[in-house]
Amino acid sequence: SAKMAIPALIFLLMNLLSFVSLRRISASAFSLIQQSKIIFTAALSWWLLDKLLSRSRWRALATLLFAVLTICHQTHPQNQKCAATDAAAAGADDDEGEQSRRVADYLVGVAAVALEAALSGLSNVYFEKVLKSTDLTLWERNIQLAVFSLCIYLPYAMLEAPSPLAILHGWSLTTVVVAILGALGGILIGLVLSFSDSIVKNLALSFAITLTALVDHLLFDGPMNLPIVVSGATVITTILQYTDS
Repeated sequence: SAKMAIPALIFLLMNLLSFVSLRRISASAFSLIQQSKIIFTAALSWWLLDKLLSRSRWRALATLLFAVLTICHQTHPQNQKCAATDAAAAGADDDEGEQSRRVADYLVGVAAVALEAALSGLSNVYFEKVLKSTDLTLWERNIQLAVFSLCIYLPYAMLEAPSPLAILHGWSLTTVVVAILGALGGILIGLVLSFSDSIVKNLALSFAITLTALVDHLLFDGPMNLPIVVSGATVITTILQYTDS
């Protein structure tokens, strides 16, 4: 069971990096930059699982990365203000100091989500290797992962709460829904890794890109221009190309 302590720690770091990033960049930029985890997953699968990919699949992954970088450039603070500084910048002069601070915030957000993408690839490949190299079932491994996660998160929640017993202090209905979705998503990810592999799992998740960008544009006035639309279409096309090849 000690093997499952590693992904539990990785998930903790990923959650913390998500908060750092989402305070500084838009949800669509976060989701799209996060797709670089496909590259990390493929490289780690080759390194840790000895999986060989054809040249056409590597080309598809490289095209996917360039599309993500294009969208990253289009959501730069010069085109779209960072979420964390939007309110503070309203009504203020767009001087060089403010612009530099927004750019610095943006770079921190991009670096945080890029590191999270690398950790996501590592956790997926590691979890797949553990599942397929032992006789324990997916449910047994998930229980071990849950126990280690509780050992990590429960003391932290008790320290942050007003009292050790009020660990759910400040929870709203939205928080509960997000927690439930995270739990269900974890189970589904385990099922995909059991019956397929970590690269296919990331390809499947990438189909959420279009919906995320659209919702971000409608609800949070996120950017939606021709380069973003074309790059989003390129992402979907490369995913189909990868699976066909």
